[in-house]
Amino acid sequence: MALSPEFRRVMQRLGGEWEYQITGSRAWILSFFSQGPPPIAVVYLHKKRERLFFEELVKLSDIRRVWDARAVLVATPRAIKPDEIQLATNSGIYAVLDGDVANLQVALGGGEISEVNRTTQVRLLGKKSRSASQECRSLMLDLLSKKWMTMRELEEQLQWRFDGRTVRAQVRRLQRMGKLCVRGRTNLGEGLIGTHNGRYQARPDLSVPTMGFFLSQEIAQLIEREARPMNYREISEKLGIKAHVTTAVLRGLAGDQVVEKSGAGWKIKILKK
Repeated sequence: MALSPEFRRVMQRLGGEWEYQITGSRAWILSFFSQGPPPIAVVYLHKKRERLFFEELVKLSDIRRVWDARAVLVATPRAIKPDEIQLATNSGIYAVLDGDVANLQVALGGGEISEVNRTTQVRLLGKKSRSASQECRSLMLDLLSKKWMTMRELEEQLQWRFDGRTVRAQVRRLQRMGKLCVRGRTNLGEGLIGTHNGRYQARPDLSVPTMGFFLSQEIAQLIEREARPMNYREISEKLGIKAHVTTAVLRGLAGDQVVEKSGAGWKIKILKK
C-alpha cells in the first residue's frame, strides 16, 4: 500500500493495524483498522477500475453499520470522481485525498462529514482542472505546430474534449507565455493563431496583406535555401503559385532590399556594411 508517509504517520498514532481482516456481514480486508474508541476503518483507493469505488463504498458502509465505526475512504485524485464524493457523503463516509493531512485529521477526529467531503471535492475539482488545462495546452501546441487556425477552428477541433471557454483561456495563457501568436488574418478579419516558428501552408481565405506577407516569406526563404539565383518560373513551380503573383512579390522584395536581380534570376541581397 502506497499511502503518503504523512498519512501513515497520522494513522500509526491511532495504534491500529494495517491490512486488517474484519468481519461485518462478511469478511473484509481493510487498509487500516483501529479498535478505538471509536473504531476507525480506512480503505485506500489508489487506482481507477470499473466499480472499484462502489465495492469499497459497500465495504465501508457495512463496517460502519456493524461496528459503529468511523469510516474513511482515502483516494488518489485519479482514482475518484467529483460526483462520487457526494455518494460517499450520502453513505456517511469520509472521503479524503491522499496527502491532505489537515482534512484527514478532521475526519479522524469526527468532524462534520459534509464539510470534510466538500473540502475534498473542491480540491479534487482544482486538480482535475489543472490537469485538463495542461492537456488542452499540449494538444493545442501540437495542432498549431502543423497548421495555423482561427480561434473558431481551434474550438471545433477540440470540442470533443474541451469547452470553448477552456480553449480560449488556454490560448491566452500560451500567448502570455510567448508560445503562440497571431501569425496573420483571414479575409474575414479572423486572427490566424500559430507558433512563432511554425511553417504553414497558404490558405485560400488569407487576407490580401497576410497573403502578401506569407508569399514574401516563402519566396525569400526558398531563394535563401537554394543558395543560387532563381528565376520566377522556378519559384512559381516549386511553390505552386502563379507566375504573375511571383513576379509581383519579387518586385516588392526587391523594393524592400531583400532580393536583387542577378543575371536571369533572383538572389538574396547582401547589404554592404
